Amino acid sequence: MDPTLARSPLPATLAFVLATCAGIAGLSALGALPASLGVLGATTVFCGAGLPWLVRWSPVESSTLKLLVFGACLSPVLCSAALFGLDRFLEPESAVAALLLGSAVSQLLWLGRPLGKGWPGSAGAFAWVACAAVGVLGWYLLVRSGSALRLGHDSNGWHASVAQHWMTGAPLEDPWLPGESLRGHPGFAYALATVARLCGTGAEMAQAWFATWAVALLPAALYLLAAVGSKRGWAHALALGFAAIGWNALGGLWPMEEPGGGWGPHLASATPLGETGEVLYAFSTWMRLGPASVALTYAVAAWSAGAHGLRNGRRPWVGLTGILAGATLILSPPIGCATVLALAVSAGLRPGSTRAGLTTMAALAFWAVPGVLLWLQFGPEDVPRVLAPKLGTGTLLAALPLLVFALWSFLPRREVLDAAGSDQGESLDVARALDDRTTVHVLTVVAAVSAFGLAYAWPALSFEAAVLARLASLPLAILAAEGLARLGTRVPPLRFATPFVAGIVLFGGGRASVHAWSEHVRYAYPPSPSPVEPVSGRSGFTSPSARSKIWEWLAKSEWPSHATIVVARPGVPGERIGFRHGRHVAPLVTGCALWIDEPLQGEVPEGVARERMDRLGQWLGVPTSGERTMAPILLTLGRPVVVLVDERDRSATAPEEPRGAPRGIDRMILAQGGQILFEVDGAALYLLQAAP
Repeated sequence: MDPTLARSPLPATLAFVLATCAGIAGLSALGALPASLGVLGATTVFCGAGLPWLVRWSPVESSTLKLLVFGACLSPVLCSAALFGLDRFLEPESAVAALLLGSAVSQLLWLGRPLGKGWPGSAGAFAWVACAAVGVLGWYLLVRSGSALRLGHDSNGWHASVAQHWMTGAPLEDPWLPGESLRGHPGFAYALATVARLCGTGAEMAQAWFATWAVALLPAALYLLAAVGSKRGWAHALALGFAAIGWNALGGLWPMEEPGGGWGPHLASATPLGETGEVLYAFSTWMRLGPASVALTYAVAAWSAGAHGLRNGRRPWVGLTGILAGATLILSPPIGCATVLALAVSAGLRPGSTRAGLTTMAALAFWAVPGVLLWLQFGPEDVPRVLAPKLGTGTLLAALPLLVFALWSFLPRREVLDAAGSDQGESLDVARALDDRTTVHVLTVVAAVSAFGLAYAWPALSFEAAVLARLASLPLAILAAEGLARLGTRVPPLRFATPFVAGIVLFGGGRASVHAWSEHVRYAYPPSPSPVEPVSGRSGFTSPSARSKIWEWLAKSEWPSHATIVVARPGVPGERIGFRHGRHVAPLVTGCALWIDEPLQGEVPEGVARERMDRLGQWLGVPTSGERTMAPILLTLGRPVVVLVDERDRSATAPEEPRGAPRGIDRMILAQGGQILFEVDGAALYLLQAAP
């Protein structure tokens, strides 16, 4: 056994803590303990599920740092797969409890396994500090804040709504058009539903915790990737700095003073989207929720595992590479495509023995099958979109300093010259080390080129193509740090200038980043309260309106189920997720499907959307020809229907009658066999079902 290894109490202590948390959460899911204790299930889905299996899969010399990083990445994958299988045989609550209790028992796999107790040096400590700092920032912006940032983007609301819909046991259908197949890639939504179920919270808050976990883990994954290709600790720390704030350094160095615009227009010109409101979008992707924030971490973790696997082809690295790359493809097809492509090309270019390259490509091909099947069924888009913006020259301008430094990473290593004068044994050791570092260098180069290439050559792959540019910046940061290190080594006069040059880039990028984060904080903590806030574990409204109280009652009552359809006027202000063209909040708030949503027109079969909207318009008093009846078409799906009615609907259907209920639409619903379920402040909720 390696002298640095010992049978430290860490494995047993950690196993006891994880088993206790999972056991309490499992008993809470069964109803034996208060439901509030279910939040302890987060330890399972974010860490505990993968650690015992990875420690048994790994050699005895597995280091604590690698175990924690890759075990944490493996946990959501195992939980999602296990819950997918358990749902086929058990009730939802029983499936969750079985998974949590099984995770508690699996902690026995830790027993008797030694771990490397030696921690990395100063660079590794810096990585952990960066993890803590980014995690606190994510918690402050996403978890602690209101829903403005969590639901401020249509993609976030779409994924959260689909996840909330599935958590009720709903079929694979469009939550805004029940009975029609889902249009949009559901991989991340299912993972989000898994996190929400195991944590005992709503999909909106689960998305915030999922993103915070991902951004906190990313610096450690980056460090592990950088450490494989270089032995310079300060270069690893510099790579983390470049990855975090090195992007768009030019925007911070040369602000452009314009009337009424300040430096915002110039910053925008050096960003992928070119909109002042999207300043440094590529950097701020970390905090934009959605699949990108999580998939970025999985992509870097897959590359890091691939770097180890391509070096020696031993377990668990080859299999772990395939699992993490396959998970990335499921979470976000654009990022997953770039991840798999980089690993496959690097495996094909592997110098020396081809065994490691062939086994890596075989693992990639096997674990990519689920993602490919989802891609074939739902397409490459995360959510349905009409337009996909192209990246301009601003992206390359934002990355220009890192690109220049990365070119210097191709300078020959000093070790190549030193190997010529060494004896045979030393020469072999140097050659072996150079081979490993060359493998990592090729991987990072191919990764950056793949991400940039897909962003520019295939913009339709993702509406948010800037995410691919942000993905490219991560290996680019490692190359840039290595390039500066080699420049200082190969050109001695520039040795003292290297820190100065790096400082200028970090200052410019940091200045621009502060501006971007200020925009995020302003949006996360607006002067006036957000109209949408968490309510009883789900998303709901805190405003005192009657419709808000109806949504809250639906969220808390026993009526929301996979069979329930909600009929309501879709175009009510304040009930939209995201900006200008967001979705209706009903599926997220209640977990029920909405009969029709206005923005869906053009994204679904036109005849279906038009017929439903026309029927709803006839019913709610919009001047159209046709009989004012909804019962026949509503009941064709054979599912219970609830109808939300307020004074706006009554005034439209009975404008000549005085205010009050029932009138207009109320009488029509009652005449068609409806019965009232709940009424508050002039708003009513009716149940419409077929006559016996």
